Amino acid sequence: MNQWISNNIKYSNEVKKAGAKGVIKVAFVVYEDGSLHDFNVVQGLFKEADEEAIRVISIMPKWKPGTIDGNLTKYKYTLPVKFRIK
Repeated sequence: MNQWISNNIKYSNEVKKAGAKGVIKVAFVVYEDGSLHDFNVVQGLFKEADEEAIRVISIMPKWKPGTIDGNLTKYKYTLPVKFRIK
């Protein structure tokens, strides 16, 4: 997953100029079909970097849905996205 994020993240000129470095934590819900929705930055760096973290998570392939007692269920997950401008 980290490799997929690294391959798909795009550093805008604003992010590059700011030398964004750190971790953005994005919370979201994995629905019963594995799709990701309801994104929320719970720990951010600055607007442009936060928006990119949400963008890259939102285009991820579907996840494995959660189950409770054998029934599909949606669940909330928080994912850290590392920003390192070299």
